[in-house]
Amino acid sequence: MIDVSASSLGDKGLLSILDSLLESQDGNEPTTMEVSLEARMNHLSPTGASIFLERIMNLNGVLNTTNVDNATDAMEVIESGDDQDATIGGKSLNLDGDGLKTTIYIDALDIGLNHIGIGHGRTNKKAASEMHKSLRKLVENESECCPRVLRMDACGLGAPSCRAIGKGLINRQNHVIREPKRSLRKLYLGGNSGIGDGGVAALAAALRTIPSSGKEGDAILDELDLSACGVGDAGVGALAMAIESNPGCVKRLDLSNNDISDEGIIAFSKGLINGYQNSRMCCMDSLDISNNVDIGDEGAEALFDALECGAIRSISLRSCSIRWRGVVALGTSLGNMFGSEMKDDARPRTIEIDLSGNCIGKEEKKKKASVQTNMMNSMSFIGKRLKSGLKDVGLSSMMMGSSMESDDEAELMDSMGSEFADDQASISRCGAAELFTILSQDIDTSSKTRAPTTKNKVKLGMRMCNFDERGIDAIGASCVLFGDHANVQLCVDCEMNGDACEDKSVAKALLNGDFKNNLLIELAKRHVEVTDGYNDFDEDYIDDFGEDSYDREYYH
Repeated sequence: MIDVSASSLGDKGLLSILDSLLESQDGNEPTTMEVSLEARMNHLSPTGASIFLERIMNLNGVLNTTNVDNATDAMEVIESGDDQDATIGGKSLNLDGDGLKTTIYIDALDIGLNHIGIGHGRTNKKAASEMHKSLRKLVENESECCPRVLRMDACGLGAPSCRAIGKGLINRQNHVIREPKRSLRKLYLGGNSGIGDGGVAALAAALRTIPSSGKEGDAILDELDLSACGVGDAGVGALAMAIESNPGCVKRLDLSNNDISDEGIIAFSKGLINGYQNSRMCCMDSLDISNNVDIGDEGAEALFDALECGAIRSISLRSCSIRWRGVVALGTSLGNMFGSEMKDDARPRTIEIDLSGNCIGKEEKKKKASVQTNMMNSMSFIGKRLKSGLKDVGLSSMMMGSSMESDDEAELMDSMGSEFADDQASISRCGAAELFTILSQDIDTSSKTRAPTTKNKVKLGMRMCNFDERGIDAIGASCVLFGDHANVQLCVDCEMNGDACEDKSVAKALLNGDFKNNLLIELAKRHVEVTDGYNDFDEDYIDDFGEDSYDREYYH
């Protein structure tokens, strides 16, 4: 790997790097080199980028060590400032001769953080147009010399750049590629906020147009990074259409740090599910939509439906707006996937979901009205129990009557009822406890433990989720339940949850997901014992006052 990042080389310096590669080759036999070149933050201009990309296209099988002065010619074009000459960079860079040939292949090219797009004030539109033309030709890969990995993040690119790349992807299907690996497989465009929905729509149109082989894993792009590109619901909708029409066109997609809401991600999930139903194959390996703050429980539920049917394997929802209802949806999907006896010929599955940074733990603060109401309920409950006890020993006359027999108190409770109901709906439950509850309902705990031969695994990221110790206990109980009765290894990353997971041995045990681990068994026992105690209290309270007046979270 050659790393010249942040070296202020400029256009001339970067072109000289290619000459240096050739000049370093000695010997009497033809030589082939595969190089990864990192040239971030080097003041590359649009004109320089155009010539640089043309230069790369002419590396394969045409360069020779007896004629390297043409790089100097290219630099003179740059220094002259003549954009018209820059358009014929390909011709000026073609090197002929009878000397010893050295084949250079740039496997990975990183020119990020160079302002080569049209998104900056000093950028000449004509120069940017020439750069786009060179970019399209590079992606077309007629010379079979396109880098497999291309990073152009934070380069001031916009929708025109995406149109150039899209046209290149479509046109490359017309070429017979003898070396499939020498074509664009991973494209990183993150941090180009000018791309927006228009640019994403251009890429999606190309992905939708290019014919697919119909084989699982045979993607057009292995990775596509569109993080922080100003993508909204319209852009995600365009991608959904591409995936539905051409399942598996992208293996790994990064849409983090954008402006996507539940509406967009629901449409995307439908595209995944429809694509799976049409092809019966996994449509995408992984999706990262972290830090899209308008994605909440509804969007998460839609994605978990896609996960359940097998359309996707890994989802990252870090720092969104997921709450306990989203975890309930996750538990339902996991229960449906692994809760029943699996067929002997079923393929092992590995599922990854990252919910870190979402407040799915138990909220500590309560609203004032709810506290007042719960105090009234508690006094009434205690008074009822006390009256019952005194009656048993013949002292019922000491009681002035049930605390709920007063008309004034009943009127007070009625006046606070509507406010209490609204307040109760706003209080979050503990997502970890809800997950265990859902799994325990869907998994048959009466059946014998399955033989531990399956390799099914679920990896959950739950860092910084506001869990207390009871939440950690519930997660441990879920690990044991899943492993003992569903034969699925549940591995949970619960670090950075304050004092609740301060014990590193507990955090390590949860991460390993060994349901036979003594620490996990202790967590599970503690959770079940406490839950059983709560259930007994629930039944007594509801019998006396009814379910409508009972705030389960306040007493638990």
